[in-house]
This record gives sequence, structure tokens and C-alpha cells, in this order.
Amino acid sequence: MLTYRRCALEGFAVSIGSDNAPSRLLTRAVLSLGGRIGPHGGLRCSLSDDGFLLSVEQDGCRLDDWHSKALLLKYLIRGRVALPASSPEALRDLCRERCLIYTHCPSGQEEAEARAASVWHPELRHGAAAALELIGLLTVSGRSLRELSRHLPHFATRTADVLTERAGRLGILPFLGDPDGDGIVAGYARGNVRVIASRTGFRLMAEAVSGEYAEEILELSEKEINRLLKEGAKKAPPR
Repeated sequence: MLTYRRCALEGFAVSIGSDNAPSRLLTRAVLSLGGRIGPHGGLRCSLSDDGFLLSVEQDGCRLDDWHSKALLLKYLIRGRVALPASSPEALRDLCRERCLIYTHCPSGQEEAEARAASVWHPELRHGAAAALELIGLLTVSGRSLRELSRHLPHFATRTADVLTERAGRLGILPFLGDPDGDGIVAGYARGNVRVIASRTGFRLMAEAVSGEYAEEILELSEKEINRLLKEGAKKAPPR
């Protein structure tokens, strides 16, 4: 286990691929720890405008937010951990293997519990903190992003939204899968799809062994939802 915690970054080169307040915060933090910021740095970090999502790239190896979190769980994080209930099963498995206490937190509108639990490991919630931890990991390990990511579990995620305003749409949820956290999970041979009700319909989050299969089961779930909605509309009494 590597034990980096905000060590000096010893001139490690970083480029920032986004222009927003979280990125400017990250820039200041990297410079204060002795790192270098430039247009063509060794690690490229991009943060979402709300600061929650991080993607990183180095020498053609790119990790999205979930895989960045998986890297932190694999090499750095121990103890008490809180992840959203909608986290991929691959991350849950890493928590079960390596952490003393693992807590599911809501991923919908009510996130007070998640915010409170984020004090355990803020890098699992805030992109700038995650970026600093990853930069430190690369610095002290002397390994590349590609080398470290080789030991991650193989998984891919895809998301989609099904928009519908039909009354009674929540009634189809029990026919889609099993309750899990704040949604319903439909299991497939090599993956699963989480369905979360939203104000405008459903949010679908697929996890599978490959991106192609994640897209395939996402499409299957969309078709099943639309089929159930149509059947419900046919059974509904005329207005």
C-alpha cells in the first residue's frame, strides 16, 4: 500500500483541460505543493463545472471519474469509506476488500448524508481533491497512469435518460429488476443496469465488462421501459 498524503509534488508536470473555478483551485493547489502547470503536462486533468467529476489522461491512457475513484480505492484509501449508492459494483467490491467500513449514500436529491460522510475521504466526492491524490500517487510510485490502471477491475459504464411524463410510470419499476439503494437494478449476464426515477422520467446507469456490452444492455433496458409504459397506457382507463 502506498502512503501518499499531500507530499511535495517535486516538479510533477500537470496540464488543466478545463477552465472553471474548480480547475483554478486545483492549479493553485498543485503550484503550492511544488508541481508545474503547463499546456502539455505529464498528466492532464479535467474537472466538471460543479467540481464533482474528474477525468485524467497521460500518454494516451484516459480514466473517467469512476475509474479515477477506483484507482484511489485500489492504492490509497483505507478505513471508513462512503460512496454513492449508484456506484459501479466494481467500486463496491474494492471497498469490501480493502475498507473497514463501507457506507452507501444517496445519489438523488437528498445528499446530506453523502456530504457529511465526505469528511472521511473528500477525494471520493470532490474532483480537485481526487486529482491531487492521483498526482501524488504518480509522483511517489514512479509509475505511469497506464501501469497503475492495469490492476484495476475491468468495467465500463454508460448512462442514458428515458423521458416520460406518463402518470403511473413508477408502477413499472418492480417489473424492471430488484430494489437496490435508491433505484432498481436489472441484472444481465455480464453487467447490470440501475434505473433511478427522476422528475422527467428515468435515469439509466449501465455497468458491464466492456463499453459495447454496456451500451447493449442500456438499449435493452430502454426498450423494456418503453414496452412497459406502452402496456400501461393501453390498460389505463380513457379520460
